[in-house]
Order: sequence, then structure tokens, then C-alpha cells
Amino acid sequence: MQIHSKLNFHIFLYRLCLPVAIIFCSLALVFSASLIFEQPLIKSHQGILDLSNWDTNKQRVVTLNGEWAFVWNDLVSADAATLDKIKKTNNLLNLPSTWNQVNYDGYELPGQGKATLLLAIMPPKDTQNFVMKVPVLTNQFQLYINGALRVESRGFDSPYTPLYEGERIRYLSFSKNQLDDTKPIIIMFHLINNRHRDGGMWETLSISSEVHKSALSNSSVLLELGISFLLGSISLLMFIRAFKNKQVSFLYLAIFAALMAIRGGTVNERLFFTFFGIQQWQTQQTIEYLIVYATVPFFALYLGHRFPKYFPSILHRTTMTICGSLMLLVVLTPAKVFSYSAPIFHLVVLVYIFLWLGAMGEHIQKKTVGSVFLFTGGLIFIIANINDILFTNNLINTTNISHVGALAFVIFSYFSAKAINGTEDVVAPTNNLVDMEREQGESEVHPLARLLYDKDSSSKDERKIICVESLNYALNLWQNFTEKDKRTLAEETKLWRITNDGGTLKTRTLDKYLKLSQIPKNPRYATVAKTLIFISRIDEIPEHDRYWLKQVANAIGRKESSSTLYISKLS
Repeated sequence: MQIHSKLNFHIFLYRLCLPVAIIFCSLALVFSASLIFEQPLIKSHQGILDLSNWDTNKQRVVTLNGEWAFVWNDLVSADAATLDKIKKTNNLLNLPSTWNQVNYDGYELPGQGKATLLLAIMPPKDTQNFVMKVPVLTNQFQLYINGALRVESRGFDSPYTPLYEGERIRYLSFSKNQLDDTKPIIIMFHLINNRHRDGGMWETLSISSEVHKSALSNSSVLLELGISFLLGSISLLMFIRAFKNKQVSFLYLAIFAALMAIRGGTVNERLFFTFFGIQQWQTQQTIEYLIVYATVPFFALYLGHRFPKYFPSILHRTTMTICGSLMLLVVLTPAKVFSYSAPIFHLVVLVYIFLWLGAMGEHIQKKTVGSVFLFTGGLIFIIANINDILFTNNLINTTNISHVGALAFVIFSYFSAKAINGTEDVVAPTNNLVDMEREQGESEVHPLARLLYDKDSSSKDERKIICVESLNYALNLWQNFTEKDKRTLAEETKLWRITNDGGTLKTRTLDKYLKLSQIPKNPRYATVAKTLIFISRIDEIPEHDRYWLKQVANAIGRKESSSTLYISKLS
């Protein structure tokens, strides 16, 4: 009873309390970092952005964050877009953000609808020409600068044309009034949302002087390219490693890394769409959602094969079903429908974050070699994912960084292949044990495969050794993956007698088979073989362990079996 209580406390502490605490700390860290990230040196107030003291040489880029004049359900004409109009507008919208559920004259706004956003920029005296970076906006829009229409989404103001071309990042040049350089520059957006669950503008607008326009894109483009290149390169290395060493888990991790490399090109600078010339907004959204939904099943399969004790097969089968259904929804419906599926996907991600933290917490507590290294890579990925979840739901104003976190996780995983002892899923070739030893090296041969190769199961003495060592190995798997003791094994298999010794239940017969010095003169090999088969049927056990348990059971369960016959059967 005391052991059971300790076990429950151990599970409660490392698989519940620790993950919850780390998730809350990660949330606090992300929110704190976002507050710093969101604080521009210059911010608009009541629809006016005062840049009169802006030194464009010291601060090359300024974001247009802050309060914009906000007019709901009306598209203000170009002639009416003046400084007076902005000053007289009572309602403000703090950008970047959505207008969902914003209180507008006592009315809670829906996600879909139309509105006008206005901003007056007081330009610096020593700069005449500027450039504005306009990202791909989720809502359909018209952009006016000083009364001139500069950009218009195709199909604007038409609910029957949600699909259109021309969605790309734009860099627009504009100048202040040459006759009166103190006159403000008026920026006006007409927004219509009939294609997404959220309305508004949560993408960040930014401007620079014409001289420093390269600062709007160069650094971020190079960063995005670098991250995608590194993810693609390490993905290729893992593919080679997976096929060379027959490591199934790293095959899944390689596919995950490749997808995250593509994912990095579909967000922020959207290099993937620029490279392939994909400019239809609906197509961009479909590809972006499909890629991100496809990453999690491969991530789940990696964790399930490398850490099966913590990520049972039923979990990643369920994950594949959920993500497959979401991908089907993306293919069959428009963005204004499938965009509502994002919270379901985020919930799946949070489940894996929770389980991963519990698994690594236990390994750190056991002082497993390399566990801190793995935990560090996972924690970086977790913080990046929490940031993206909050950013996607418009709770913070940062940017997508999950692909950056994925790079850290993949690198840490790649260089810690042997970190968590006993869980590496090297799948032994099944054609010939001698070839297996020569090709892979002795250290990578499965212990049960080595046992069958070294011992002759036709020899009475060596068959006993196979019996004892394989049963100990199987019992260790049973205890690790079910967290049950050998008495429970005896009860569930109904193969071993349980005796009552002074009120204490003991497995005396089973205990004799676990020590070579105590094994009976004529062992019940069939019972041992059935026990091995029973344990091999546990869902959480890795495939390579399952395979070799069955092979040992076949070898010791037949009197006529021999190691020579066994090897010939594998060939």
C-alpha cells in the first residue's frame, strides 16, 4: 500500500504538477516578452502618429501600431479622409488587433462586416520620401494614401468573389506634401471581412524612409531563409540516419523537420508563396493550414516510437485521425469555415506539450543521461508554440516562431539519439543475425537478438539461460510500460501461482524463473513462452521489443528449436 501511494505521488508530481507549473511559467514568459516586443518607440494616439522628431538614420523602421480612428459599417470616401475627420471620430481601434466583440456604441461587433481605419502621420522635417510595407492582409481591403487609391483587393466589396489573385507583400512609396511639409499624411484602409472568422488588421504595418527601405525586408528575409535551410538540411541528415540505422522514430522526425521548413516559408515573409508565384489568398490559406496540420501527426509518431511509455500508440492514432479530419475540412471548405478549426488543433498541441513535460520531468528526476539536454530543446519548442497559439488567437502581438522552436527541438533531438537509455528504437534487420552484427555493430543489436545468437536453445543449460534472461527483460518492459508489478502480471496472465505467505501475496514460482540458480530442473518453457507473448501484446511496447519477444517465445517454446534453425528461418 505504501509503494502504491509513493507511485501515485510520483505520477502526480512529475506528470501533473510539474507540466502545469512549466506551462504557466512559459505563458508568463511569452506575455512578458510580447509586452516588450509590442512597445514601439513611437505609437499613435487618438488616430495621430507624431513622427516629427523621428531620426530615420538612427531608427530606420517605425511600425504603425497604436490607436487608429475606427468607423464601423461605413467605407469613408477618399475626399472625407482628413485630419478633421480623424479628430471627430469617437471610436478607436488599437492595431494590430481584431474588431471581434469590440464594443462600438454599445454594440458588440461580429467578426464579419466592413469598416474604415484612419491614421494621420505627422512626418519628420528632414525626410521627404517614405516606403510602407503592407503584409498579406487576411481581410479584403483598399488602401488610400493622401486620398489616392494605392492598393485594392480584387473582388473588394463583393461577397460573391472571395477568391482572387494578387495577394503578396507590397512595398509602397509615398511622399509628404511638397507645398506644405507640415501637412499630415493620411492613411486610410477600407476593410471587408467575409472570408475569415476574425475581422480587423492583426498584421503589422511598418514604414521607413526611401533611403533605408531595405531595412523593411532584408534582415527578416535572410532569417526566414536561414531557418528553413537549416531545417531542410537537418531533415536530409535524419533521413540518411533513419535508413542507415533503421531508426523509425528519426524517419518521422525527418518528415516533421521538412514540413516545418516549408511551414516557415508560409508565414511572416511568406517566401514559399513568393517563390512559387502563389497569389490567391484562399490557396495560400489552404496550403498554410494543410502544412501545419500535417506536422503534428509525424511529431506524434516520433514521440510514440521513441518514448512509447509516455506516448502510447492509441494517442498518436487518435492524433492522426483528428488532424486528418481537420485537413479534409481545409480541402473541402473555404477559409471562413476551416479557420474555426484552429482551436481544436491548438488543443492537440497542448496535450503533447503536457505529456512531453511530464516525460522529461521524470527522466530529469531519475538523472537520466542527456535528459536535461533534451528537455532544453523541447522547452524552446514549447515556448515557441505557446507564442504562436496566443498570436494566432490575437492575444498578443508578436510573430510566428514555431518553426524557430522546431529547429531547436530537431537539433537537440538529433544530437541526443542515445540520451534516453532504453528507449532508442533501433529496428534490427530480420534477415540474418550475423549480417546484423557486422553491419550495425555489436552495441546496436537488440539484447534478445544477441541472446538467441549467443545461446543454443537446443542445449538444456543454455535454454535455461535464455529463459531466465528473456523473462527478466520482459518483466522489466511490463513494469516500465504498465507501471504494474509482477504479482499483477501473474494475476492477469493466470499462468503463475500466487501464494499467501502470512498475509502477504507472493509469486514464488515466477520468482524462481527469474534467477538461474533457482530455476527448476525441468522448467515449464511453454509457460514462459506464453508470458512473453502476453507482454508483447501491450500496445505501448516498441515494435522492436515486440518482435524479439515473439522470436524468443518461439525459440524456447519448441523442444526441437535451435539457434541454427532459428537463424535459417530468419534468412
